[in-house]
Amino acid sequence: MIEIIDTIDKFKTLEIEWNSLFHNANDVTFFQTFKYNWIAWETFATPNDKLYIIIYRTNDKELQAIFPFYINGKGFLKFINDRHTDFCNIIISKEVVAIYNLMNDVWKFVEEDKLIRFLLLDNVVSNSPILAYWKVFQGNAFVFSQTEHSWLNCPKSESIFSEFRHLNAKERKRLVTLDKKSVQCNMKIFNIANEPYPEHVINRIIQLMIDSGLRSSSYLNDTMRLFMRKLYENGLVELPVLYDNGEPISLGFVFVNEQRTYSMRWVILYKSGQFNLWNNVRYIVEKSQIGSSVVDFGRGGYDYKMQNFRPQVENLYRFMASKTKWGNWYVLFKIAASHMRKTLKKYKG
Repeated sequence: MIEIIDTIDKFKTLEIEWNSLFHNANDVTFFQTFKYNWIAWETFATPNDKLYIIIYRTNDKELQAIFPFYINGKGFLKFINDRHTDFCNIIISKEVVAIYNLMNDVWKFVEEDKLIRFLLLDNVVSNSPILAYWKVFQGNAFVFSQTEHSWLNCPKSESIFSEFRHLNAKERKRLVTLDKKSVQCNMKIFNIANEPYPEHVINRIIQLMIDSGLRSSSYLNDTMRLFMRKLYENGLVELPVLYDNGEPISLGFVFVNEQRTYSMRWVILYKSGQFNLWNNVRYIVEKSQIGSSVVDFGRGGYDYKMQNFRPQVENLYRFMASKTKWGNWYVLFKIAASHMRKTLKKYKG
């Protein structure tokens, strides 16, 4: 049985069931929590956006799956807040056996709904049922790698970089040297349990970035700053801030799971690229002294991540499907444009 959550009141009443399903699902992250999606919709939804969360129940009304979607003003079906969400996915109970049937039922529903003209699903994780099943059900759908994310497994250790056996001796020594250089600085990890939102610190580093030309004056508009604040105040992110002689020089908005065993670096602010790297190094050291965890560097295969840490890398995907002939031409255009941007970036660099 399929229902559509299309009002803010219906959305709110789903909270308890959503939380229960989340804790009984595989392959979910902080981005699939009720709290994250609620805050995102409350912050970024425009008058042209239509809430379109698909929920799937058994005949006994047991919730089995949530598809956290919305329809934009063009009739495109999208994940809520896909622009700022690193890992987009649906939420399916691990007790579901007939995933094929579930995915097929929802696909038929979406296909028949005239409100939806096009499916544009971004940053979809590689093991999402969306990619596996809907590509089969829609023969003209396109799936391609959009970007990537990377991560490190960090065991509990007092000398974490000596534990990185995926690096050779020279590479490990480089990280140890970076750690020694960064030791002159102090790191403080802010979270809502011990500190109110450090807005003055954040504004200070943003201004430093603007003054040094690292960002334009329009970087992080008021809506985005409000979103970041809400995430912190709701306990979804913590802020590792690096200080040099009492002056904040870099910080990261880092998503953390409830068990604090998985963290993902999201928005990063810094006075210089060197201080950003130091922040990464010190954060890994701090986390490893507490316990074993995974530290995810988030989207983008940037050089400072790859060259210094040699992390594990996994692709994130874009799924596109149209219900019209002209929409199929649009799909081809988007694929060609994406490839062209990557090619130009490669040769420009």
